[in-house]
Amino acid sequence: MMSMTNPKTPCKSQTIEAQDLANFILDVGVTLMSSGAHCGRVWRNCKRIAEHWGFELQFNPNFTGLLVNVQDLQNKANMATCYRTSPPHNVHFEKITLISHLSWQISSGALSLEQAQKKFADIQSVKPYNHHLVTLAIGVACACLCLIAGGGWMDAACVFVPDIKVVTIDAKIKDRNELNFFRNIK
Repeated sequence: MMSMTNPKTPCKSQTIEAQDLANFILDVGVTLMSSGAHCGRVWRNCKRIAEHWGFELQFNPNFTGLLVNVQDLQNKANMATCYRTSPPHNVHFEKITLISHLSWQISSGALSLEQAQKKFADIQSVKPYNHHLVTLAIGVACACLCLIAGGGWMDAACVFVPDIKVVTIDAKIKDRNELNFFRNIK
């Protein structure tokens, strides 16, 4: 569990309910996770947001979601702990970049929580990458890794074709919402 205890310059011009901030941080965090951001990046963006409004953040990512605890450093009774399950991954580097920019705008004091929520909703509406292009890119990347590891062109072709098939089958399973092992654990 990561923890932040000394915010640099908290903004107290706006009173924020811990529950509202926790929900916003969870929205940001699970979107980053499902878009392909690594835990360190998710942590830094969420921490930056919490610090700006003078909250201590405790953060615990896991395979299926994100647990956060926020506590107002000026009013210890204003706190919230929430967990959110992450949606299925859909790698989207543009969303990661836009959310990072959003967290810096928040940190600079340019946005209120309501404005940040509206900008985040706009980020959420960014269209996903073309599935066929992603499938092709995954196949090429796997074939290239095979070549880098010392395999020949025939080996790369033998990796390329099954990878494309696996990604296509995975997408069909997700579309039908079947066999999602981690989400079915009670």
